[in-house]
Parts: sequence; structure tokens; C-alpha cells
Amino acid sequence: ASRPRAAVWLRRFALEAVLAPAYLAAGLCKIRYDGLADQFKGEWISHYLAAKRHESLAPSLNRRIAAAPALCALFSLGNLTVEVALPLASILAARSRLAPRLRRAAAVAWVGFHVSIFGLLGPNFIRFAMLAIFAADPTADSKPNGDAKPADARTHGDFARALAATALLSAWFAVQLRSDVARLTKSFPLNQRMEPSAAASIHPRRGGAVG
Repeated sequence: ASRPRAAVWLRRFALEAVLAPAYLAAGLCKIRYDGLADQFKGEWISHYLAAKRHESLAPSLNRRIAAAPALCALFSLGNLTVEVALPLASILAARSRLAPRLRRAAAVAWVGFHVSIFGLLGPNFIRFAMLAIFAADPTADSKPNGDAKPADARTHGDFARALAATALLSAWFAVQLRSDVARLTKSFPLNQRMEPSAAASIHPRRGGAVG
């Protein structure tokens, strides 16, 4: 964007209304369906690796990690950091002085996260890596104070973009709220997972099969 305010808005929208909510939703989904205890044990990582071993770029490494409970637990804790801690911090500290550094740290973690998944589990959401780099925009944070306040005044377009971002974020969470209502009203079988079809296609069941 040619206008400083628009450039800042685009990066913040990408991070605060797209990336951070997406990662946070993924992390909470794992906690919700697999339980918090599993996030520390790392057993679910072993199931993922077993289900995707034929798509791995390094099948032998895949098998070694799956057979090492300590490594699986370490990977699981890393996933919890990437999909819960970093997104929450990115949203809550978006206006603090630490925001520029936090964006860089989150971008590096997210890119590394997707590259490792690509190598161990095969093609997945690698496209998110480019979006993370765009949201961080290291060149824009080269100044000590990060996103310096632009001199131009707010316009009606600025408010319209803010409303659009809010509407998109609300629609994003509406899907989850609809899922919860369906479960609470028992209008959907409780023994079935309620994940978006794209997510369900890559989430392995306990038996090792991929849904």
C-alpha cells in the first residue's frame, strides 16, 4: 500500500484478524477434542506421524520421532506455543511496544512450524508461511518504535476497513458457535467430530486412519 496508514492496517488485519485467530482456533480445537493432557504427553503427535509417514520427505526421521515419547512431547509443547501462546500474545499485545518484536518472533515460529510440517507430514497449510511473512513485514518495523503513527488523518475508508475486519472475524467465530449450539441441543451426533471438512481430511483418528 502506498499510504502508511493503509500499510499498517493491512499487516495488522492479516495478523490480528486472519493469522492469529486461525492458529488460535486450531490450538483450541486440539485441546477441545484431544484434551489438555494430551497436549503435554504428545501422544497425538505420534498418531499424526504414523498416519502421514508415507507423505513424509524423511520417513525414517518420521518413525524415529514417533517412537520417542520425549520428542513427541517436545513437539506437542512447541505446537501449543505456536497455536495458542503466540496467537494470544499477538492479539493481546498488539498495541504494546513489544508488538514489532512479537510479530517477528511469531512469523519465524509460524514459518518454521509449516516448513517442519511440510517435511514430516507432507503438503498442508504451507501457504500460511507466506502470509506470516507478509504480516510481520520486517522492513516496516526497522524503526525503534515499530509502527510509527502516520501523519495522515483517519478517513471514512479507514472506518470501513475496520468494520469489514470485525465482520469477517465475527463470521469466523460464528462457525464455531454454531457447532457448539448444535452439540448442546443434540442436533448433531455427539460421537462425531465437528470440524471443517478441510481440517477433518487431515486429522488422524486414534486408530491411525485419516478422516
